[in-house]
Amino acid sequence: TISYPSPSTKRLLSLADRPGCLHLGWAQPGSWPAWKGAWIHVLSLSRAPASAEICQSFAGVIQSLFLGTPASFEAAVEPFNPDADMKAAATQLKTLVDLLPKNTKDSILKLMDKIAKSPLCA
Repeated sequence: TISYPSPSTKRLLSLADRPGCLHLGWAQPGSWPAWKGAWIHVLSLSRAPASAEICQSFAGVIQSLFLGTPASFEAAVEPFNPDADMKAAATQLKTLVDLLPKNTKDSILKLMDKIAKSPLCA
């Protein structure tokens, strides 16, 4: 299971040390008032140090998907130049994710943790 650190700490957990595996982490950003006091779950794919910038952008999209506003999610997706169909699909996805209860989102993150630790990610 995922255990959450105390609110006074910032932490990033790497669930897999091998390149190409999924990494899950969280941090408490004090600079975002709308999310103050909330833990932000960040997903990123790490293939090589050279991909860090791309991974940060992907992490921003996922962060906005689960915790951001529709406008912040749209802004996070925009740098990838999605076509109209992709934008519509992303908007629909955000709408659906926003309907999920917190415990469901937590279960999704636990599943990602389990997948990341599996031998298939080795």
